[in-house]
Amino acid sequence: MSEQFLSKERRLQLAKVLDARFNIPIIKGHRELNVFIKIVDSVDRLMRKYIHDEVLETMTDPDLEIEDMVKSALKDNLVPILSQLVLPLIPGAVKLAVFNFLIDFLVDAMADATTIDEKAEEFLEALA
Repeated sequence: MSEQFLSKERRLQLAKVLDARFNIPIIKGHRELNVFIKIVDSVDRLMRKYIHDEVLETMTDPDLEIEDMVKSALKDNLVPILSQLVLPLIPGAVKLAVFNFLIDFLVDAMADATTIDEKAEEFLEALA
């Protein structure tokens, strides 16, 4: 079993969403995207570790959805788990905002009749 669930393309797409949404005050230019790729990779590994594949599959299959109770539990429990990640270059408040946004984004893709790809495209198109 792979330690990551999301494909490299999906992880890059999520990193682009984060890059469009957040500014890391001490990192300039294209290097921010590299930091967000590492964040998404870490989040993906942790989610794979803690969440059953059947639940993860709801992010990529629009015919599958999770119940509201599971959605709420995931949001409540994943951010504290993720906040343990050491990201020395990112201020704590920014790190927490990134994790909250990313978890909301991913869990909403699980709960709605949509996919991560569709949510990311919609988000990035709205910025264009």
